Amino acid sequence: MNNQERWQAYLQPNGVLKNLLNITDQQTLHDTEYVLTIQRQAYLQRHAFVLPDGARLQGKNVAEVRQIHHYLFADIYDWAGHYRDVNMGKGGTDMFFPFERFATAESDIQEKIDRFQATNAGDKQAVTQAAGELISEINWWHPFREGNGRTQRVFAQVLAHAKRYTFDIEPDSTAYVEYMQASIDDNPDEMVKVMQRHFRVV
Repeated sequence: MNNQERWQAYLQPNGVLKNLLNITDQQTLHDTEYVLTIQRQAYLQRHAFVLPDGARLQGKNVAEVRQIHHYLFADIYDWAGHYRDVNMGKGGTDMFFPFERFATAESDIQEKIDRFQATNAGDKQAVTQAAGELISEINWWHPFREGNGRTQRVFAQVLAHAKRYTFDIEPDSTAYVEYMQASIDDNPDEMVKVMQRHFRVV
């Protein structure tokens, strides 16, 4: 299949994403996604980022990005936790990393994860610098057909928790608004500043 055919394979005839709940209305799907994923995000925060199967998210491996996506969206999409097989972009351009080169993306991101893990938890400047660069890289990667932003935000909170910080990015909070703007702008420097401002010592 070509890229257009792969793109269409994700969709119902009316353009709404195929889903496990058989929802055919875009707004209903959007609202349902929000409710289900916010509940699962809250579960992770209550349980110190330990998944129901006992796996502990520690921000140590790129595979955790897939684990988070699967947990958030498993009841909605059969491809939860699976990388997209279609190229995507904003404004009609192929802005995000081409799926054909995801092995390269994984390797690059794992290097940034290792760099983050090597930081001293007490050095907030180093922690937030490494975390901001890492999250910006994942944002450009954009590995999933849907749900990238929510997955990234949870992973950012996992990174903070791993270094004994909190990162409160609840919707409508100042941190959330600033985070979203840095993400939309694809601006690593701004993302670093957001984390410098809003990572709080536990």
